[in-house]
Amino acid sequence: MSKHILAVTTLLFLTFVLAGKNASAATIEYYGGCSIGLHGEIDSKTPQQLKHAIDLLNRGHCKGSSEDERDIGTTGMVYLQSPGGDLVSAIALGRLIRHASLSTRVDGSCASACVLVELGGVYRTGFGRFGLHRPYATSYSDSLEAARTKVRQANALVAAYLTEMGIPARLLDVMNATPPDEIEWLYGDKVTDIAQLDELQILGVDPGTQDLVYSKLAEQLGISKSELYARLQRAHVVCDPIFGNTTKYLHCLGAIEKGVK
Repeated sequence: MSKHILAVTTLLFLTFVLAGKNASAATIEYYGGCSIGLHGEIDSKTPQQLKHAIDLLNRGHCKGSSEDERDIGTTGMVYLQSPGGDLVSAIALGRLIRHASLSTRVDGSCASACVLVELGGVYRTGFGRFGLHRPYATSYSDSLEAARTKVRQANALVAAYLTEMGIPARLLDVMNATPPDEIEWLYGDKVTDIAQLDELQILGVDPGTQDLVYSKLAEQLGISKSELYARLQRAHVVCDPIFGNTTKYLHCLGAIEKGVK
């Protein structure tokens, strides 16, 4: 018997044993200043809770209050710790975060639909663990054709969202390689996993925000964006070997950025 057939058989039994035992619903808390926390399982009520928290943040004393600061995503941080939950609601959360130019951070555990929330961040960081598997609809299927339709719809929904967020489509391929009853964990504190998290843009920067930041920097330096990108590419070659020495590394980057080196 394959492990997947065994898993399904076991789950059919556990359905009766564990009925009524669900993960706790998500709670969203405005910590004050520029910080919001999301903990627990995402459901249809979670987006409205986040809207309220963002309203509190905007009315509070968050440092990033100017239009420029909002544009480059320095207005606040959403800290995520969630096992996942409803797919549609997670995408709604990610869109709310991106619209508010907020960043996201995971220092605990962020699995399943929570990863889609993380992708909404203008800047996405974290040293926690990220769990990936195939997206699925949380509603029941009453036939094989209905089940296949829901799989296609879930994939189409996530694909469109990734494009909207500027995330490479390959992430969906990686997600689809693991069935929903399993999780592939990537760890933000492991060098080998960090490379994949960066490649998949789970950790990264919104392309539009990055373009705006570099546009402002090129304008300040009085050079074209093409020249700035050429300098930054040179900086990677020249400065990366001394990354371990923070002082020398930053001096190297600054010198090349300004055209001195």
